Amino acid sequence: MKFSPPRSRTRLRLSQAEERHWRHDPDGTACYALAAMALGLLAFALAIALALGGRAQLLVARFADGIARTAPLLATALLAAIASAIFAAWAGSTLAMWLPPGAAEIFAVGAIALAASALMRPVRVRAMAEPTRSFVAIGIVLIVRQLYERAGLALFTLALLAYDPVPVAVGGALGSSGAAALGWWAGLDRIQRLPLGKIRIAQAIVCAFIAAAIGWRALYPRA
Repeated sequence: MKFSPPRSRTRLRLSQAEERHWRHDPDGTACYALAAMALGLLAFALAIALALGGRAQLLVARFADGIARTAPLLATALLAAIASAIFAAWAGSTLAMWLPPGAAEIFAVGAIALAASALMRPVRVRAMAEPTRSFVAIGIVLIVRQLYERAGLALFTLALLAYDPVPVAVGGALGSSGAAALGWWAGLDRIQRLPLGKIRIAQAIVCAFIAAAIGWRALYPRA
């Protein structure tokens, strides 16, 4: 679908900036590319920031310590991160198509509130007496963990509100993969040396800010 410039009667009311926009970008391609890039960068930042210290990342670090830092384990962790990000973006965009106007914001606030409530509990990973060496089982566990953790819920929320789930999936996959690779490389001891309590507080503040912004936009759409 191509954007067409306004008709002559309306064109008289356009500013010079709007005239330059229609003259240099008549089909809206550049505008869409910039918006998609911004959405992808936001998804990347949210995914890697909220996944830091999460259960999925700690599980990857635990498996790396238990069965060594092998390339198959890294590949499994990266594929699980990519699959969970794509599924979260697809689920959010699919649900948005079935919701009536205004309901998406309610679901989005609920998802972010659920992510913030998960931050109230410290993450503990149990010691593995004999960790599994089945990479299929490890991948399934990581996908499930990532879907209902704060990073997965943030990607779901972003896709629920966005016009296009593809930038959300791409940016979220890159961010989640970066967090998984960090867990694989650092190991459990190094990650647990980080100030995870302060990191959770910062993550909760980010979630609260996002929920407040969405709620404000839903209550005052013209503000």
